[in-house]
Amino acid sequence: MTMRRLQSLERRRAAADIAAARPHPIHRANGDEHRHRDENGKPTYIGNFTKCLRHDGNGFLVDPMDYSEWVRSIDSADPRDIAAQTIGGPPWKVLQNNTDNIPVRGWESQGAGLTFELEGPDPQSVTMPPAPALDSEELVAEMAELYWMALCRDIPFAQWSGNATIDKAINSLKKLDWFRANQPVTGSTDVLASSQARRRILRGPGDAFTLPELFRGVSPGPRQPTSHRVHRRPGVLAGAAPDPARTRRCVHASGVVSRRLAGRAGRSIPVTIPLGWQPWRQWQRPCARPC
Repeated sequence: MTMRRLQSLERRRAAADIAAARPHPIHRANGDEHRHRDENGKPTYIGNFTKCLRHDGNGFLVDPMDYSEWVRSIDSADPRDIAAQTIGGPPWKVLQNNTDNIPVRGWESQGAGLTFELEGPDPQSVTMPPAPALDSEELVAEMAELYWMALCRDIPFAQWSGNATIDKAINSLKKLDWFRANQPVTGSTDVLASSQARRRILRGPGDAFTLPELFRGVSPGPRQPTSHRVHRRPGVLAGAAPDPARTRRCVHASGVVSRRLAGRAGRSIPVTIPLGWQPWRQWQRPCARPC
């Protein structure tokens, strides 16, 4: 057993040496954090994740320092700083680990990226391309596509041809610059090679728009690459479009991560997205009661 123990130790050390010697990528942001400022030149963080922080009636942060505190607590890698982070809606603020039992919705796993894994690569040794910036044509196209997916989700593929809603989706999406061939895009992240690599062309010179191109995603059926696009669903007839909130995939440098939510007995959990300004603003706030 002693020999086995030493052999195991040597193999673990060798694996750790290999992992440490791999090139570690640079994590690049899309620049939104410092790009969008108010009339006084202070950052608004309007393009960043600010859920659970205090927001005013227009959806902006009441105090941008709340965001700075939150980032500092994560960067410190000290769980005490994270637990002491204040969250809340006006006019009050409350500690995340409050002892007054004030009903609040806190963050989940905000320190997950600080963990050290004993299997696979270190979480910070892999990266992903910058997210589409707030001023990018890609973000405009992505938002439009996701909304149309939600509107078309209950239409079986076999009924797409000639369907009025599908026709509206086609006519809407193919007009967007991000989906048009030879159309220059100048958003902050649109020009990046990583953004161009995931750009999909729905309307090229002399091309006829075909139904399998309409939405992203892969369903069972053959994939037929053409000169500048990939047909996704030529073999699927019975099903309807998947819920975009449950099936959208995240592409990392190390592969693809599914965001499907599994329920009991293999069923999917429906994700409800509130429509309208007031429901959205309430969802950004941390309290379980109206605040």
